Amino acid sequence: MSDNDTNKTKKALNQPLRLEELDEDLRNRIHKIRREFIRGLNFVGQHQHSVTFFGSARLTEDSSHYQRAVEIAQALAEEGINVVTGAGPGIMEAANRGAYQAEGENVGKSLGLSITLPEEQDINPYVVENEPFHYFFARKVALTFSAEAYLFFPGGFGTLDELFEILTLVQTGKIIKVPVIM
Repeated sequence: MSDNDTNKTKKALNQPLRLEELDEDLRNRIHKIRREFIRGLNFVGQHQHSVTFFGSARLTEDSSHYQRAVEIAQALAEEGINVVTGAGPGIMEAANRGAYQAEGENVGKSLGLSITLPEEQDINPYVVENEPFHYFFARKVALTFSAEAYLFFPGGFGTLDELFEILTLVQTGKIIKVPVIM
């Protein structure tokens, strides 16, 4: 968010915006959202044969779930499948790490779709290519776009939100039926 956006947000919280300011703010937000959708979907679309990993950002290396995510991601990448995550710590790091460690010819890439947060979410060191996002909903659309499977590991409310979104999209026919593995 730019300083100008931050100042407008502060003003919006402290006093009512005039109609012209509301109109300008709406146009700016729509433009930013549109840009995020275009960049995010183009990024994911350039990397065919992908699997998206979801799970807790708080699990550490010593967790059996972390280790299992590394193993699965490495095996997938060694088969030429790209690994997509939210680019953060925990399960996301584990999956990116597995893809990063993959060896052989034509290995899949370790991809991230990061989110800008005030006090959290540095991009993990195993992401080879990243696309940054400001809005969670735009990032979630990109994470669900064109994956051939979704892998879910234990997590919190964010992981549950992503799981139920994907299950709803499959159930309603909004995305093709693909494996959802928990």
